[in-house]
Amino acid sequence: MAPRNHRNKPNGNLKKVEFHFETTPGLRVCLAGSFSNWDPYLHQMQEASVGGLYRLFLHLPPGKHEYRFVIGEEWRIDPQNPDTVSNAYGSTNSVVIVE
Repeated sequence: MAPRNHRNKPNGNLKKVEFHFETTPGLRVCLAGSFSNWDPYLHQMQEASVGGLYRLFLHLPPGKHEYRFVIGEEWRIDPQNPDTVSNAYGSTNSVVIVE
């Protein structure tokens, strides 16, 4: 599911952004992006009560943020988000704009 911006501002200009990813239940699913220096393990997503649905909330500053989901060693774009950009590795990254 494409990320959703929430209106609250808990830390100055930061906005709460919700990320979702659906895959096989019981996996380690992480979120990496420009906001985490592309660290593939910094933001582990939590599996929701419905098996295979993973969620994560982050507080991000306004602007354009690139991201990918990391499942095991595999990096994937967000299949629910059509907003992408090319990256230096010949593939694409998903994009979220925080206003």
